[in-house]
Amino acid sequence: MGDQKRRMTAEEDAIALSERIRPLLAGHDGAVQGAALADLVSIYIAGHPPDQRKEMLELLMETVRELTPLSEKQIFPHGLPQKWKPQ
Repeated sequence: MGDQKRRMTAEEDAIALSERIRPLLAGHDGAVQGAALADLVSIYIAGHPPDQRKEMLELLMETVRELTPLSEKQIFPHGLPQKWKPQ
């Protein structure tokens, strides 16, 4: 690599972008956050050909399901709030 800047992988780029977006969502009501994310997802899905949209949405939701336990551990390092029931 030498003096050249190492190129970020797609995963690293996605994480960096997510970290830049998080402060914009922080402090807003959950409904507002959800609406903003729904708007962004709709833009993402609309950018794909109509015959690929269902598959892309399914892939996105599969990725969300895989990431949720990791995010949960970051948000609640000492476990879920007592009033919450695990699924």
